[in-house]
Amino acid sequence: MPRVVILGGGFAGFSVARILARQAFDVVLVDRSSYHLYTPLLYEVATGFLASDERQRKVALREGVGIPLTAPGLTILQDEVVGMDPTAHRVFLKEQGETSYDFAVVALGSEPDFFGIPGAAARAIPLKFLEHAFHIRDRLHDLIEMCRQGKQERFRVIVVGGGPNGVETAAELARFAQVHRCNSAMLANHIEISLVEAGPCILHACSAAVRNVAGKRLTRLGVRILSSAPVASVQQDRIQIKTPEGERHLPYDLLIWAGGVKPVSVVSSLGLPVSLHGFLCVGETLQVEGCKNVFALGDSACVLDETTGSSVPGLAQVALEEAEVVSENIKRVSEDRTPLRAARFSWQTIIPLGGRYAVAEIGGVTVKGIAAYALRKAADLRYFLRVLPPLSACRIWFRGAKTFMHNEERGVLY
Repeated sequence: MPRVVILGGGFAGFSVARILARQAFDVVLVDRSSYHLYTPLLYEVATGFLASDERQRKVALREGVGIPLTAPGLTILQDEVVGMDPTAHRVFLKEQGETSYDFAVVALGSEPDFFGIPGAAARAIPLKFLEHAFHIRDRLHDLIEMCRQGKQERFRVIVVGGGPNGVETAAELARFAQVHRCNSAMLANHIEISLVEAGPCILHACSAAVRNVAGKRLTRLGVRILSSAPVASVQQDRIQIKTPEGERHLPYDLLIWAGGVKPVSVVSSLGLPVSLHGFLCVGETLQVEGCKNVFALGDSACVLDETTGSSVPGLAQVALEEAEVVSENIKRVSEDRTPLRAARFSWQTIIPLGGRYAVAEIGGVTVKGIAAYALRKAADLRYFLRVLPPLSACRIWFRGAKTFMHNEERGVLY
């Protein structure tokens, strides 16, 4: 039985693992965590309200985005990848030594990219992993408590990056502030939120209609949008930006980084060909160049769309399509058949914009408001049903939806 070792338990890696585990393969999934993180809902964790039983509240928030890494026929190695020998067909792990493979799948995901901006890595908090979301949440509530005690008049939150992640985060933070204002007159107008984008507009990869809806929604929520404002440096309590009018300094109490991602650093030390930007070089079959039995996908690989000639975006929807191709091609190569080409990819735009409001573009039609929000929740449930048994999927989805609903209904309870 061919042994397939999958590196990374994100959208791409976990999907390949689940597909192949149902077939005639010995499937091993390597990941540092014991759970699969549903990153589209991290912003909900970051803005989760405190509760009288804070330990139980954190468990509920974690369970709303964490899916156990398990599946019938799947072996999990909770470890960290430190290297690889493609010639000897071996993967090196930090704690458990090495493991061999007949086929390897590299889906190690990405990490925040600070683009070498001085001070950014040390002072900004990215929203990429669960610990980041809890860090942001704790900092928000510390600042609110300081205002309540009269130690600080107001606090300023800056979100850097006007892509989907930054826009979702800024919108939910603004909604978070609105709910606090409704629950405490003392905190009215104490929270200022700014969204800083280096390019000429937010959501530059989306249609003009989506950008227009998102911009108006953010403005209504009180978010200050600064475009054409690349960050030059990050200091202890302020960032320096470059605008068409000249340099400016913006003070902050909490700096959230949504400015971009890059492949995890270990990818460049796997002994596989990488591009100038650190992505693994793959062909149209998603096999790594020069390695018939090594595949790469997701944020680790530079995959081109045949229609546009551009690299496909790092979206969960795209990763799932890539996973289907890789799973089929591993089966085909093991049977000495011609692998499929991954030529075209499709995805839908659904961007939450604070509370029960979102904007979506489905088949060229723009939907906004609670209808788009319902589409987003349906997309969440559809994914959970894809990776979990129906009862478990519905239970996790409902529990998460119920927990995050409190973000709309409650303030700090003590």
